[in-house]
Amino acid sequence: MIFIGGVGNGVKELTKDVYMTYLYFSFFFIPLFKWNKRYFLRNTEGGADMELPREIGRQIERGEEIAMLNFSQMSQLMEMKALSDRFFANHPKLMPFLKAVSDSGVREGSVIEISVKEPSGREYVTNLKITEDDMMCFEKLKNMKQGQ
Repeated sequence: MIFIGGVGNGVKELTKDVYMTYLYFSFFFIPLFKWNKRYFLRNTEGGADMELPREIGRQIERGEEIAMLNFSQMSQLMEMKALSDRFFANHPKLMPFLKAVSDSGVREGSVIEISVKEPSGREYVTNLKITEDDMMCFEKLKNMKQGQ
């Protein structure tokens, strides 16, 4: 008996701007299954293509409607995510503080005071009173965080 099979890699165009790469196993030249799927946004401005999060790629592969950002917007969001991760890594006490304040139930009418002290000793202080609109913003941010 002759066995003709193997493993290969493939590329599939999903849209004019998005493509998928994958590995596949074939038997008698028929691809049976794919794995290691990765999704990329083609950079039409020159330069490297950007890998998309797996869930977004799957939605595109299934043909679901999603709001696609252009490459420049996606690049800026990815850069902001990396910068914010670094910021919170450099300031490990900030997130636990914000979580404690959030858990205690900041309510309308609460006052937040912010103080900045320069190395020269000069100090800036301000405060803000939480409004109903602020609470709606906080809730929206909290819901976005929970949806990650």
